[in-house]
Amino acid sequence: MVLGMNHDVTKQRDDRYEVVAVANALDLLAKLGEGGETSTAEAGRLLGISRSTAYRLLVTLQSRGFVEHDRISRRWTLGTPFVQMMTRVTGARLRAAALPSMRRLLAEERETVNLAEFLDGELVYIHILESPQAFRMSNVLGERIPLHATALGKAALAAHPPEQWQTLVSGLDFEPITASTLTSPEALLVELEVVKRRGWGEDRSETALGVVCYGASIVGPSGLPLGGLSISLPEARLDAARADRLGTRVLEEANRVSAEIASRTAGSRAAAE
Repeated sequence: MVLGMNHDVTKQRDDRYEVVAVANALDLLAKLGEGGETSTAEAGRLLGISRSTAYRLLVTLQSRGFVEHDRISRRWTLGTPFVQMMTRVTGARLRAAALPSMRRLLAEERETVNLAEFLDGELVYIHILESPQAFRMSNVLGERIPLHATALGKAALAAHPPEQWQTLVSGLDFEPITASTLTSPEALLVELEVVKRRGWGEDRSETALGVVCYGASIVGPSGLPLGGLSISLPEARLDAARADRLGTRVLEEANRVSAEIASRTAGSRAAAE
């Protein structure tokens, strides 16, 4: 399908050439990523093009899986294949930024280090460096992490603005995994205050008896959580001094990863300008 653009589809800008049709498509995808949906008329106004041209552009994006159209509401949203592709890209970038920090934590503490990604309100393990010790804690790649019971889950919730906590917490399933698991919104909200103040979350036998975990959020330029770093170990190898150190170190490394992601994002934007 040929897009309904002028025959001269290039324009000069800072001694470089920009393909107008491609620029319009990317601007539209970026807008959908921010606002979630649009109508054909709204897309035309956003891009400064006619409604018919906007429709042809959207249909072309739809044919490639980049957008989807609801025939009832007549609204356009990002396509599932496109969202899945961007999720894979985001996860790869998160792993690349976090790996040095994960290796430092593993070398220092010789305990299992986990990286999780925050997707659609869920945390998922995307990379794990296992402890070299015979008796160690092991998680599963791709496993979804209960937000109410884990160090990473509490850290991710606390990384959101406090005015959003009540809504986030009210939608959770407070499954009692062990006798130590928090099982009420009220108890979790109290703990989120503590996590927010000190910067890291803690799980003491809340998901598995005899297992402790310390986790901190990795945030994006928006300040919202992209994922998190955690360190897991048997409670038998823990004392009070080590507990404080582990929480502090996980927070330090998570902050390093957040800063690295912010730096890379700023660099990419500068290169595009």
